Formats: sequence, C-alpha cells, structure tokens
Amino acid sequence: MEQKTTKDGETIAMRAPARCNPSRDEACERQAFRSVRCASRMRRQIAAVMRAALPAEGVAALFGWRCGSVLHVLHMLPLHNLRQSPDRFEVTPAAFAAALAGCPPTATFLGFAHSHPTGTVALSPTDRQALWPHCLHAIFAPVGNRWQAAFYWHDGEQFAVLPRSGPDARAAKVTATKSTACDQQDPEPHRDS
Repeated sequence: MEQKTTKDGETIAMRAPARCNPSRDEACERQAFRSVRCASRMRRQIAAVMRAALPAEGVAALFGWRCGSVLHVLHMLPLHNLRQSPDRFEVTPAAFAAALAGCPPTATFLGFAHSHPTGTVALSPTDRQALWPHCLHAIFAPVGNRWQAAFYWHDGEQFAVLPRSGPDARAAKVTATKSTACDQQDPEPHRDS
C-alpha cells in the first residue's frame, strides 16, 4: 500500500493494480520503457483537450500504470496553459499539484501531453530543452480534421520514441523520424498473457 495526502491534508492508502508493483516507481523513473499503451478513446479525449485550446498549445497531465517496459495511459487531466501561445506552454505549480491530487487512486503520474497547433508531432527545439526528464511526453498535432500523436520517453539525457503497443497499435515500425498516427477505431480488449 502506498499513501497519498489529499489537498485537504487527509492521508489515504492507495492500492496499485495487481500486475504493477508501486514500490518499483523510483526504479521505473530511470527504466528504459519500450512502448506505450494509449487506447484510441483516450487519444481522442486528449485530442479534444488540445482542440479546445486552439490556437494556443493545449496541455494535460497523464496518469496510468508503469508495468515492466510498458507505460499504460489510462487517465488525463487538462491543465491551463498560462502562456496562451501556439509554441509554448507553462503550468503553475498549484495547477500541477491540483492535477496530482486528482490522480485516480490506482494510477500514478506518467507525464504530459501537449500540442503543436501549427507544427508536427516531432519534438521541437524548445521541447528538447524544456521538457521534464523521466517522464512520458505525448505530442499531438492537427493534420486536416484528425490529430496525430507521438509518444516519447525522456531518460534525462535523450528522448526515445515509444511505439504504441496493444491491439490498436499501428503495424508499422516507429522510428525517430516517423511518429504514430491516431486512428479512430476503438481497441479490442487486451488480455496480458
């Protein structure tokens, strides 16, 4: 059991899903994750937040599980971008703390999603300099009437592209120059073997 302090100062016990080991979270920060699971429904919810922020960058906190070498994005909370800029975002510490307090009890903070309203899902020079290390970073960009998404893990020194895994992942390999596109199909239920 983990403990979490709510914004009212109350301490509550948190139970992690059976297949995850919350005591490994610190080790997970430095682990090399190989893929991300983010259902198309979740990607559509994140894209809706990014669309609502236009013409500025949208931003959201991502929550889920860290299981083995796979990050599972299960929940997100929109954050207010103070900059209201199409190429920068800034979140107050209070807004970030409120998002952490709103984290579901069986999830952990994974990282952030943000948009590139006039760009691509590739990391920008600003992203490479300013994004937090040891976090998942999902970048969304509009392409016509659809949104594309790419997922990156920042290990503190460099960024690694994380391909999507699971039943709704694209079959094509993802490389540093090619990103994953959002599809509009709901995934089949996934069962770990």
